[in-house]
Amino acid sequence: MLMKIRMGFVLFFFSLLFSCDLSGQIINVTREGIEIADVSGLNKDIDYTEIKGTPYYHNDYKRGKVLFRNGEEQNFLMRYNIYQDVIEYQQDESFLLLGWSEFYEAIIIDGEKFVMRYFKDGPETNRGYFVQLTDSGLQVYKRMQVGYRDESDRDSGYEIKRNRACVRSKDLYYMAIGKDILKVFTGSKNSLKQFVAQDADRIFKYAKKNKLNLKKEEDLVALMELYRQGEL
Repeated sequence: MLMKIRMGFVLFFFSLLFSCDLSGQIINVTREGIEIADVSGLNKDIDYTEIKGTPYYHNDYKRGKVLFRNGEEQNFLMRYNIYQDVIEYQQDESFLLLGWSEFYEAIIIDGEKFVMRYFKDGPETNRGYFVQLTDSGLQVYKRMQVGYRDESDRDSGYEIKRNRACVRSKDLYYMAIGKDILKVFTGSKNSLKQFVAQDADRIFKYAKKNKLNLKKEEDLVALMELYRQGEL
């Protein structure tokens, strides 16, 4: 029994939320507050039950917690909606949206660290959720992507039935030093030079010698850890 919600109302509602003092509070939008029967309907007129695939990083709610900058924590069952770029959490019998606050340090879901960061998206600078893969030095982040496409199925050989399918795209990797705006890392030497121009040749030489592929997440993370420790 999915209900729909208009995007304009959500943006207005969130603008009110973010204008308030949110210290030590969880920001949420309740079902009752804006008539959401399922939070997956946020700002899009999409009924996910009619679509193949999933927009979620995890289909089920996973154990998670909000880490506050003052050292406090709050535990919830959570999941990340890649397509909507929102985190949902479960509290009692309600399913709520977790808004981002500057008082948060990070959000942990099933052991992975989610953070909100500014990033370059073509000529524009946007803001969104990333999984942070390394914590210091040249930091590495992952951003997931989901899109929709129309699929056609022939019904009894005559009529064509059109369905929408939710398709997971290739993950993107970003880098930054400290609080710099994140920039995409393609896996090439030239791409790496925008972050560590003086060390890119040495890093790639080490990667080639040790058969490490900077386009593979585990190799990229391992290499950046070695670089942070000064072992390259």
